[in-house]
Order: sequence, then C-alpha cells, then structure tokens
Amino acid sequence: MNIQKLFDKYNHFLYLLLFIPTLIIFTLLQAYIDPQYIMHSQIDDHIPFISGFIVFYVIWYAYIGWCFIYMGIRSKDEFMRFFKFIFWGTLISYLIYILFPNGQNLRNPLATTDAFSYTINLIRSVDPPTNVFPSLHVYNSLGVFFAVSSYFRNDKKYFSISVHLILSLLICASTVFIKQHSILDVIASTILAFLLYFIIYLIPRLQSKSEVSEIK
Repeated sequence: MNIQKLFDKYNHFLYLLLFIPTLIIFTLLQAYIDPQYIMHSQIDDHIPFISGFIVFYVIWYAYIGWCFIYMGIRSKDEFMRFFKFIFWGTLISYLIYILFPNGQNLRNPLATTDAFSYTINLIRSVDPPTNVFPSLHVYNSLGVFFAVSSYFRNDKKYFSISVHLILSLLICASTVFIKQHSILDVIASTILAFLLYFIIYLIPRLQSKSEVSEIK
C-alpha cells in the first residue's frame, strides 16, 4: 500500500488535530476561571477515600487514546461517531464551565506515603480543583463504552462489551473515591453523556432502520 492510499484510508485521524485548540482552551479555563459555585453533596461526605482507585483514574488517559486508535483502524464510521461524541461533549462542558464557574473542596491534604498517594498528589499539583462539573473523566469513559458497544453490537460480543462497561464504571467511580470530583459532577456527566449518545448514536441508528424498513 503506497503512502497516498494509506493517507486516503486513514485521513480521518486528522480530525484529532481539532483537540489541540480544545486543550489550549482548557488550559486557559484552568488558569483564569475563578470558581463561584462549590460542588459538594452530603453524599460526598459518606464516600470513602480509597487511594488505590488512582489506578483506574490514570488508566483513563490511555483508555481514550486506545479507543481513538482502535476505532480509527477498524471503522471510520465508529471513529467519527466517537470523535463527535468526545469533541462536542468537551465543548459543551467548557461552555458550562464558563457560564457556571465551579470547583470543589473535597481534597484533604494527603501525605505521600506510598505510590498511590504520590500519584494522587502529582495529579493534584497539575490539576487544580476547578472546572469539575461536569466531569470529563466520567463523560469520556462512558463515551468509550458507547463506542465499543456500538462497534461490537452486530457481532454480539457481549463479553467484550461487559468488560468495557466494568472498566468504564470503575474509572467513573475512581473520580469520587480519590476525591477528584463530587457525585454531582458524575451525575451531570452521565446526563450529558446519555444526551449526546441519543443524538449521535441512537437517532441515526433508528433513522437507518426506518429507511431500511421503507425500502422493504
């Protein structure tokens, strides 16, 4: 396969360049947004701090990248659906951060006594407790599950879908167990995720089925 054919086959990966300006925007938001609303629920006070969940929190970074690469190689259509889900969800979240400047106060001082606590402190040092509602960690993790379940649904690979569901839920849970997010952030992210899933995944699928039925 020559370079031109390779480019034509995988040029959809160029859409990932659009995340460069979104990263710049997020950096500016983190630097200049002054939280006016603190996200805190009584439920948060009953959720224990479990440092070991930092493992799943960190897995998120590779998990998102893996999904883009996997879908990009296996299915351009699924790649584009996943891209739209992540991109538009990110922009909507940024808009919420601007219109509803928020933060959290759940992070108690943590002594660096082991690898888990060291990693948590490292993340906290570069990730201030602002712009937390909704949680992009939760939103994007659910997005990976939606992408995987969409890709594997016709092959009925229920085991693979179940594994990704469990991993996505563990990543979501990690955000509250290491006190990076309030349960309110998780709820908001889940609502936003299902809204975008309905628009990007479900409606087109129902329209496609309707068109096939009309042809028959």
